[in-house]
Parts: sequence; structure tokens; C-alpha cells
Amino acid sequence: MKRSNMVIREAQEGVKIIPYLRTPALSPDGSLIAFSYAGDIWAVESDGGEAFPVTSHGGYDERPRFSPDGAFLAFVSKRTGNGDIYLMPWDISRIEPLPEYPIRLTFSDSYDSLDCWSPDGRWIYFNSAHDGRSTAAYKVSVDGGEPIKLFEEPFEAVYNIAISPDGRRIAFNNNGTPWWRRGPAPTTSDIWLTEERPSSFRKISDAPGRNLYPMWSADGSGIYFVSDRSGCENIWFMPLDGSEPRQITDFTDGRLIRPTISYDGRLIAFERDFGIWLLEVSTGRVGPVEIKLRPDQKVVPVSHKVYTGDISEMALSPDGRKIAFVVRGEIFAVSSEKGGEAFRVTESHHLERHINWSPDSKKIVYISDRFGNNEIFLYDFTLKEERRLTRMEGQ
Repeated sequence: MKRSNMVIREAQEGVKIIPYLRTPALSPDGSLIAFSYAGDIWAVESDGGEAFPVTSHGGYDERPRFSPDGAFLAFVSKRTGNGDIYLMPWDISRIEPLPEYPIRLTFSDSYDSLDCWSPDGRWIYFNSAHDGRSTAAYKVSVDGGEPIKLFEEPFEAVYNIAISPDGRRIAFNNNGTPWWRRGPAPTTSDIWLTEERPSSFRKISDAPGRNLYPMWSADGSGIYFVSDRSGCENIWFMPLDGSEPRQITDFTDGRLIRPTISYDGRLIAFERDFGIWLLEVSTGRVGPVEIKLRPDQKVVPVSHKVYTGDISEMALSPDGRKIAFVVRGEIFAVSSEKGGEAFRVTESHHLERHINWSPDSKKIVYISDRFGNNEIFLYDFTLKEERRLTRMEGQ
């Protein structure tokens, strides 16, 4: 079921769920769009259709970017906590993932916001507050190694880095109102231009308010960007020969955020109305991409651990066939005859203890402090259900 650009799924209760599709990225030829949904990277053909998952992990993945040759996909993941840049080969025909991928390229304590690739595919550009101050411009080799700081503005944010097609110039944003703030911007977001090896800086935006997300044209003659100078966020084009900027889209309401341009300069994808829209640059034709999502097949990784100690108590069942025991505050059960992998009974951040078996060896009772007081719980191994037996509020 579809409505406008928003993907709609019917919940079992009949409630319409509108997924939030974020951070789009176009493949080099514009035939595919990668995006973030529900913490994973997905992809779909640019003319719409059924999307397929690219990553599946318990950590949050976002901000995908294709390499110029389309052979690799870089993205940001919070699977290690803060938001680091990862790299994986782009091969949608592969059934099994390569065990060595994705590889982690950055190891910062701050969030590394992926912006773009170098035209030769050797470097990835990003902005980050590695030094604990405002964000600065960095690049890191796709082969790994220490990131290189390119430039910074003390006490001012540098972000939305865009490298020119010839690899010699960098456009970027400096300062301004956060993108998520609605309404008129109280401060100006400026677009600046510098060299890949900075020696000078030049402000090229000429209007108050938001001037965000610089994107180079394929021939390097100008920059597409988002501005609200017309009263609403729209895509504009700024020639670098000094000519006046011209408006490309003509929205009169709503938001337009996080646009990206294909390497051939034909298409621009962006977020609008919780979905992904596509602009055909040569004609100005713009519209939503109708996307159908498969059910989420995410599998949370299972961690297997072997303990030779840390067992604080154990209890043998009356029939002598099972042992329940406590390891680090959690209750497990295992066959007393065969041993092997234990079955986990509890999974909480609190302490469980004092196990006792029922006479038929099918249930256990135990104490847990998960609700603030010591309460009695029962676990039924036949039904695989836990029940709280006591409620001692206020004691």
C-alpha cells in the first residue's frame, strides 16, 4: 500500500505505520539509492520498487556513500558506540557476506560524520570533533590509517564537505542554525570554498538564513545547495563564474534536507515528508520515490561465552536430570547428564538468586530485585514463561 512518497505498512492491529527513510545516497550512475531505515542500510532502484537490506546489525547504521566506481559502500555505524566510518564491497549478487567486511576505518571517541569520497576513490572525507571542540574537516584512506585533519575554524563548526570533480577544491558549510530547527534561521549557514590543501578561504553564499549541503555539478562549474531564501527550503544552483544563483525546485512548504548528487550530476536525492524524493537536474522534474519495504529480517548477533567459574549458586532438579545455576546475576539451566549449551532463563540488568525447583522438576522459583524490592518469580520450562508472584510496592 502506498501514499505519496511515504512507505506505508499495515500493522496487525490495522494501524498505518509510516517508516522514516533517511540519509539517501545515489550510486555513481544514479540507478540505485542507498538509504537508512530502522538502523540499517537499505537500497532500492531510483525509479522505486522493493527495497532490500544491505546491512543487518544491532548497531545503528546510516549515511551511506558509494565510491566513485561503485565498487564500495562507506557508511557510519554506531555498533562500536560513537559513530565510526565503515567500508564494505558493493556486490548485491553475493549471497554470503565476506567475513572480513565491513572494515572499520575510524576509531574516534566522537561521531564521525561521513560526507564524501575523493574522485579517485582513495580517500573518504568526513567531519568530526576529534579534539573535543567544534567539528573539523578530515580525510581517511580507504586502506586505513590515521585520519588527516585538513582544516578547522576554532569555535566554529565545519561540516557538509564536498570535494570537486577534479579533486582540487572543497566546498563546505561553516556555522549556522542546526538543520533540524524549523522556521526562519536566526543565524546564517554559509558555504565556503577552499583548496584540498587549504591556503585561503572564500565565502561564496550571498544570502542570509540557510545555505546548506553544497554539491558539485559534474563539470565543476557550479554548486547545487539548499537555501530558504525564497521562504521555504529549495534546491538552488550557484555558478562559480559570478552569475546569480538560480532556484531549481519550487516548494512552498515542508522541509528539504540531506540531499546528495550522483557522480554524473544527473540526479539529486533528498529527504522530504519522511521519505526520499528525486530531482532530475536537467529538466527540474521532481517527485517522491515510491518504496516498498520487505519485513525486517534483522537478526541480533548471538554471543556465546564459556564460563569455568563465576557460578554463585546451583540447584539440582528433583528428578536429577537438570541443573539450574546463577552466573553473574543471571539464571541458566542445563542437562545434568549431557551438559552442553545452557538455556538462559533470565535476562535483566538486575540480580537473580535463591533458586528452588518445583517437585515435578518443570518449574523454578527465584528472587529478583528488578523492580526495586526482592520479589519472587516463577519460570515454567514447559511454557517457557516467567511470572511475577509477589508485588511489594513501597516496602
